[in-house]
Amino acid sequence: MQTWSVQGVETQTRAESWSPAIPQEAVDAAKLLSCWVLCVVPAVLSTSHQYTWSLLIFVAPLGLTSHALYRRGTLATLWKPLTLALSLLVPMGAVLTVGLADDFFVYPTTSATLGVTIPAFDLTGVDHAFQIPIEELAFYVLGFASLLLLYAWADEVLVPRPRALGRRLDVSLPEFLVALAGGVSLCVAGWAVQRVANPTATAPGYWMYLMLVPLPVMVAYGPAVAHRINWSALVLVCLALWGHSILWEVTLAIPQGWWGYQRASMLGLEVAAWHRLPLEAVLVWLMTPLATIITYETLRARLAFVSRRSP
Repeated sequence: MQTWSVQGVETQTRAESWSPAIPQEAVDAAKLLSCWVLCVVPAVLSTSHQYTWSLLIFVAPLGLTSHALYRRGTLATLWKPLTLALSLLVPMGAVLTVGLADDFFVYPTTSATLGVTIPAFDLTGVDHAFQIPIEELAFYVLGFASLLLLYAWADEVLVPRPRALGRRLDVSLPEFLVALAGGVSLCVAGWAVQRVANPTATAPGYWMYLMLVPLPVMVAYGPAVAHRINWSALVLVCLALWGHSILWEVTLAIPQGWWGYQRASMLGLEVAAWHRLPLEAVLVWLMTPLATIITYETLRARLAFVSRRSP
């Protein structure tokens, strides 16, 4: 009996030594992927409030990544740059939604939302005839938050890399003005393209917004912060957003009328295979992750520099 017991212990020890240990990072990644797949199911199967249900695609992964950072003990140190980045990025989306929605977008399927709306308004006043679903504001808040937390999680946990955090990032006013001038030049080029591709339109407003708001920030601050960006983590963020966009906007939102685009404010260049999706929408997919991470890393670097200089 004693010999059998010793052999059993040896056999068990050998089996344990051969059993592969699954890293927590792999478990978190599997949970995240499963969450993305499962969270789209309610929006696909429901017959009403599909836009509302679709926001789960942001909410659930946001909870997973924030919990993973909290468990690791790094969420507290990243909280300030994350919230500051959100405080800059969300107003950009809010301006697009509330101030320009009546010029750029349409929301034909009212049953896809909860029915809670706010009127559009801009410099000319409040447009009570054009109502914006509250889901649009939630989309920008949750969307930017989920991208930031996904990048922070990938940067800290999945594909971490060491880098200096105390170097100050200086972007001079002339550099920013040059970037802004480039945006203005692209606005003129967009207007010329619209005269050919969409001659009945008035002005390429959506294109001009992208060229004058996010693009100068990317062009001015991108080179200064490039050495700090975790490019592997950024690739993950890009793949996640592009997958979301193809599944969510092209497959669900546009065909079902959760929202659409006012052709008069677009360049007139469209992706026919994607339900005539305007080129500007695809450009947003490309610019959003870059603008988000450049903003976050710029603020993070400045906060780290100030912290090191503080007595």
